[in-house]
Amino acid sequence: MKEYAFNVKETKAAGRGTFAAEDIPKGAEWVVQCVLLSPRDLPDNSILHTYVFGGRHKYSLLAGGFGMFVNCDRKNPNLKCKATDDNKLVFTATRDIAKGEELTLDYGYDVYEFAKLHNIDVNSVNRLVTNQDGRYGR
Repeated sequence: MKEYAFNVKETKAAGRGTFAAEDIPKGAEWVVQCVLLSPRDLPDNSILHTYVFGGRHKYSLLAGGFGMFVNCDRKNPNLKCKATDDNKLVFTATRDIAKGEELTLDYGYDVYEFAKLHNIDVNSVNRLVTNQDGRYGR
């Protein structure tokens, strides 16, 4: 499996994001290591719920590396991902991705609506994406 280069940069809409450091062809795949979290690691109102991927057997996966900074695009995502049996995430390019383009997934939900639904302090979501001087950043 080919390795691809990525950059993490600030974005106006979502804090930080992952960007392609080279052209990535449609169908390209890469694997991201994850931290396995049990249900007791994620209290019902934990902000971590907005950062994890569904894993196997009621466990959740917290993506490592660039995977943590892949943002949501509900209209035109360029990635999809799936969990593996050994608790990793496989990202797949759903179309050609140009060098410098942000990598995005459709999370399937709005993060702020999810936070409200699960009694997660919406202000804590805002604090994660806005630093003290008002710029975006996690």
